[in-house]
Amino acid sequence: MSLYSSQWFRVARLVPALPASVRLHRHRVRGQTWQVLADPLHGRQVRLNSPAYALAARLDGRRTVDQLWQALQALGDEAPTQDETLALLMTLHRERLVRFDREPDFGLAGAALPPHAGPRRGAGARWAGRLLAWRLPLGDPSRLLARLAGPGRTLFSRAGAAAWLAAMALLVAIVALHGGPAAAQAQAWLGEPRHWLLALAVYLPMKAVHELAHGLAAQRWGAPVREAGITLMLGLPLPYVDASAASALPRAGQRALVSGAGIAAELLLAAAGWALWALLDDGLARDLALAVAFIGTASSLLFNGNPLQRFDGYHLLCDALQLPNLATRSRAWWAARLRQAVLGRHAAAEPLQAAPGEAPWLVLHAPAALLWMAGVILGLAAWLGRAHPLLGLLAATVLGVHTLRPLAGGAWRLWRAACAGMGGTAGTEGMGDGGGRRLARAAALLGGPLIVLAALPLPQQAVLPGVVWADEQAALRTPTAGFVETVWARDGQAVAAGQPVLRLANPGLQARRAAVAARLEQAQHARYGGWALDEGTPAQPAAAQAEEDLARLSQELRQLDDELDGLVIRARRAGRLVLPQAADLPGRHLARGHLLGQVLDAHAPTTLRVALPQSQAVVVRQALAEAAADGQPHPAPATPGTRQTGAAPQGRPTPTGAPAAAPDATWSPRLSARVADEPATPRRAALLADAAGATTDLPSPALAERHGGPLRTAPSDPDGRRAAEPLVALDVRIDRPAGALLGQRAWLRVDLGHAPALVQAGRAALQAWRRAFRAEDGR
Repeated sequence: MSLYSSQWFRVARLVPALPASVRLHRHRVRGQTWQVLADPLHGRQVRLNSPAYALAARLDGRRTVDQLWQALQALGDEAPTQDETLALLMTLHRERLVRFDREPDFGLAGAALPPHAGPRRGAGARWAGRLLAWRLPLGDPSRLLARLAGPGRTLFSRAGAAAWLAAMALLVAIVALHGGPAAAQAQAWLGEPRHWLLALAVYLPMKAVHELAHGLAAQRWGAPVREAGITLMLGLPLPYVDASAASALPRAGQRALVSGAGIAAELLLAAAGWALWALLDDGLARDLALAVAFIGTASSLLFNGNPLQRFDGYHLLCDALQLPNLATRSRAWWAARLRQAVLGRHAAAEPLQAAPGEAPWLVLHAPAALLWMAGVILGLAAWLGRAHPLLGLLAATVLGVHTLRPLAGGAWRLWRAACAGMGGTAGTEGMGDGGGRRLARAAALLGGPLIVLAALPLPQQAVLPGVVWADEQAALRTPTAGFVETVWARDGQAVAAGQPVLRLANPGLQARRAAVAARLEQAQHARYGGWALDEGTPAQPAAAQAEEDLARLSQELRQLDDELDGLVIRARRAGRLVLPQAADLPGRHLARGHLLGQVLDAHAPTTLRVALPQSQAVVVRQALAEAAADGQPHPAPATPGTRQTGAAPQGRPTPTGAPAAAPDATWSPRLSARVADEPATPRRAALLADAAGATTDLPSPALAERHGGPLRTAPSDPDGRRAAEPLVALDVRIDRPAGALLGQRAWLRVDLGHAPALVQAGRAALQAWRRAFRAEDGR
C-alpha cells in the first residue's frame, strides 16, 4: 500500500480537534485492547485500535493534519498511511466526533460518504428526526434509582439470577402445557375491541417496569442515568430512561446486563402472567393475566429481543459477543466494499477496525436487517390497510421512504463520486484518468442487478387452496329435511344404483300433505257444486275460481309427494358407500341439502373444488388459456352455473354413467395437485369447470383461517363461511382413483410461465394491496 495519497492536499492544512463532550474509554475486545471515543451527549462512539488511537489522541486543535501525520511516522511499522489517516478523519467526521477549523472537503473519496449534518444539540434533538418517534425528556431519575438501589443490588445478583432462571423454567413449562388453548383464546381477541383496551392498559405499566430495569442495572454497575421521559411512538406515550452511559462500562458482561435488563423484566412479568392465567377462573383478572403473558413473551422475542432492530436485543448481541456498533460498522463495511469496487485506488482506505471473528457479522447483519425491515413494512402496511386503505398506503409510503432514502442516497453519492473525474484536469490530480472505467463499474454495479431483475425470466406459479369435492352422481344429500329413522346400509358397503341407503321421517311434512289432500278434495266438491243443472255448464265466476284452486292444490300435492319420496335416500350410482358416523345417525335431524357421504366409483377420478382469489383470476385464466392454445385441451363436462373451458371429455362412460378418466393427452401440463392424505405425491390435474362469476361463499369451512385454512374470512361473518375477498370456484379432476375423504384439504399448483422478478414482485404487491385494501362488507 502506498504511503502517500493523491487527496492529501485537501486535508493537510486542516486543524482538527475533539469536541469537549467526547470521552475516552478503554475496552478489551476479543483479546485485543481498543480505545473507544464516545460522546454520551449525542449517543455516538467509535472504536479505535492502537494506530488509530495514536492519531485521535493528538487531535488537540493546535496542529494541522499534515503535522500530526508527520509526527506519527515515528511509530515505524504501525504508522498509518495518508489514505488510512484520511479514512479515519472521515469516519470521525461522519460520527461527529471531530471538528475542524473550517468545513472539510474530502474530494472524490468523501463524495461516496454520507454528508455531514452538523452538530446536534441534545438528546431531544437526537430523537426528533427518528421516524414516528419523538423523545420528550421529563427529568432526572437519579433520586428514584437511589431509593431503589437496595432492591436493585438484590435483583442483579446471583440469587436474583437463580430466581429469574426458575421463573423462565416455569414459563416454558406452562407454555408447553397450555400454549395451544391460550393461543386460540388470544386469536379470538383480535376481533374484540375490549381486549385491545385491556392489552393497552397493561402495556404501558409493563414498559415502565422495562425501563426501570435498565436504570437499576446501569446504576448497579456505576453508570449514571441522568434522563428519563416519554417517547411518542406512533402517538403512543412510552416511558424511557437514557442509559447510554453504560457504553463506558469496562466489562462486556456488565454492558450486556444493562442491555438485556428490560427483556429480562418483561419475561419475568410474562412468567407471572402465564402462571396466573393457568390458576385463575374465567374473568377480568384472567384476561389481564393473559394479556401480560402474551405481550411480555411476544414483545421480548419478536421485537425487543430481535438483534436485527436497534432495540435491546441488538445492544445485547453487541455487548455479549463484543461487536460494538455492529449495525453502523456493517453498513460501513458494505459501503467500503462498494466504494473500492467502483473507485478502485481512489477509494479511501478503510480504518483498521475489524477484530478477529467479526467479519461474518459485518457481512451478514446489514442485509439481514434490510430484509427484516422490508418484511415489517409490508406486514404493517397490510395490517393497517385492513382497517382503512389510506392508513396502509400512508404507512407503506412513510416507512418505505425512510428505509430506501439512505440506500438511494448512498447510490447517488457513489455515482457522483464515479462521475467526479470525468472532466478532470491536472488540477484534480489526474482523476479524470480512468474516469470512464469508474463510470462503467458504477453503472454495472448499480444498474446490473436492476437489469437482471427486470429482464431475466424466472419461473412463477400460483398455489391455490381447495377441498376434495363430490360430484352430483357421487354425493348423498338430503333433498328434504327430516329425522333419520332407519339406516339400511353401512359405511364401506358396496351399493347398486338406486339402492336405498337410509330413510328420514318428517311428521310435519306428512301433516302438510294430509292437509293439502283434504283441501284438494274440498275444491273438487266445490267445482261440481258450481255447475248449473239447467244448462249443464259451470256458473261464473265461482266455477272459474274452483278450477284455479284445483290446479294449484294438485301442483302443491305433487311437490309434497316428491318431498316425501325424497325421505328415502338412494345411491345415485354403483360403488363403495362412504357414510361417516353411520352409527350416530338414527334420531338425528338433517337439514335439507345436508351432505351425508358419497358413493365412490373405483373408475372415476377424484374431483377438487378450488378457491381462486379474484385478484389472481386474470393471470391464472390466461395461463390456462395459453395451455389450451398449445394443444392441451381440458376435459370440461358442463355443470349448472359453470362455463366450459375446453374440449369435451374424451373418456368412455362407465357402466354407471360417470365420465371415465380421460387419456393422458387431456391432462394439463400446467396443473398439478396434492391432497392432504398424500402431501408428498403430486398428481396430474385437468380443469373441469370454471365458475362464470365470483362469490364470497367458501367451498368449505375447512379453508377458513379460523379453522386452520389459508383464507381470511369477513369480520362481519360470525360463522366463518364468507371470504374477505371474492373467489372464483374451479372444479379440477386429478389423476387419482376416488377414495379421498370428502372435505379434506388439497392444493392446486398452476404454472404461470416465466416472468422477470420485478414483474412478479409488482404483480404480487398489487394482489396484496387489493386483498388488504378491499372495502369489506360490514366493516
